[in-house]
Amino acid sequence: MSNILNIDNHYIHEPTGQWGGTDLNNPDMINPWREIQKIVNPKKTIEIGMWAGNASLVMMTLFENLESLVSYDPGRVSEQNAKQIKKYWPRHTYYKEPIWNNEYRHTDIDLIFVDGKHIGDAPSKDLASCFKIKPRYIVMDNIEQPEVRLAARNKYKLFDVKYEPLYWSYSNTKYSSDRKYNMCSPGIMGLFKMEGNY
Repeated sequence: MSNILNIDNHYIHEPTGQWGGTDLNNPDMINPWREIQKIVNPKKTIEIGMWAGNASLVMMTLFENLESLVSYDPGRVSEQNAKQIKKYWPRHTYYKEPIWNNEYRHTDIDLIFVDGKHIGDAPSKDLASCFKIKPRYIVMDNIEQPEVRLAARNKYKLFDVKYEPLYWSYSNTKYSSDRKYNMCSPGIMGLFKMEGNY
């Protein structure tokens, strides 16, 4: 249990050689969540794209008044880790499917964290679900990725000043089994105030 927030994540299986995920020892990936707690103070939160579940653990640790976190991810790694997370964090609910067409499950959501697939039409479909649910805030990771940026900036116009965009940048260093070298990759996460803007 050696990480910034002293989160016990011994039960988390994180595949080696795969890019992505929240590094629990990277302050540039942890500190934005501290700010989000101060700004949003979320009680009901949705996570689109859970992967290994480290971001789930960060939110459940830092969100002081959190009542529920619901994660959507069709991946096998998420399914495996969600079973373990539930043992330690009963507020966590996991669905092994995309959020698409499941918006009816949710009302009065404070925050949706969008970090699903970053390619094709997935970012647009994720944001379409967000706009149906109408959370108070949206936080979207990896807006440096082309399809994510196009969905956020062009299609849904989240970069409009009316959403009071707030951005954090970080770097994530991991070995890539695809590229066969240690990569230090840039990332950008954005918070957008949706309440009063639908």
